[in-house]
Amino acid sequence: MNERHIILGALALELAWVGGILLAPALASHGSELAPYVYESYARVCHQRLERTLVVMGEPMAVCARCFGIYAGFLFGTILYPLYARLEKRGPPDIRYVLVAVLPLAIDGGTQLLGLRESTNVIRLLTGGLFGIVFVQYFIALVAVRLADS
Repeated sequence: MNERHIILGALALELAWVGGILLAPALASHGSELAPYVYESYARVCHQRLERTLVVMGEPMAVCARCFGIYAGFLFGTILYPLYARLEKRGPPDIRYVLVAVLPLAIDGGTQLLGLRESTNVIRLLTGGLFGIVFVQYFIALVAVRLADS
């Protein structure tokens, strides 16, 4: 399995996952009996607190703004990966990039958890998205290296 197959597989999974997040409010807005099942499937990975969830078509998404940012970031980062891979010829990026990308997310979530401030859905979306874009660059390259070594 080469890097192209990894990217295509990741894109297929990410499109299905992000598509499901958007499918839930679309189904709910049309009164579909399937909507609760879609929401329930995502409840296993996200708290789905309404005040922390973006609204589409008058209905909440299936995950909170931060989770959506991470998943959309994975998708966007995977689309960008071929550009990155041409710039960085050898292996995954330095893990410090991932640590720097998770820092805004950790500060935002941590200060909110400690009750020091209340975040906004825009900040949750952006910090999640930044982490998702950077992490997926590392993850795809790491998987490709591991598979090449085996």
